[in-house]
Amino acid sequence: MIEQILVFLFLMVIGSIFLIFRALVFRELHKKNTYVFIIIYNIFILIVLLKVLLNF
Repeated sequence: MIEQILVFLFLMVIGSIFLIFRALVFRELHKKNTYVFIIIYNIFILIVLLKVLLNF
């Protein structure tokens, strides 16, 4: 149970770092949609985490 929470948190962190790195590579960090995309990604991971937790 705790391992699954850690896996989802790990996915959130790695995904956010990847998205920020991609934005830096394409010089899009000043654009607002980059941050919106990161927030949407993290919300999606949290929704999946909640669904997994509610199944147990």
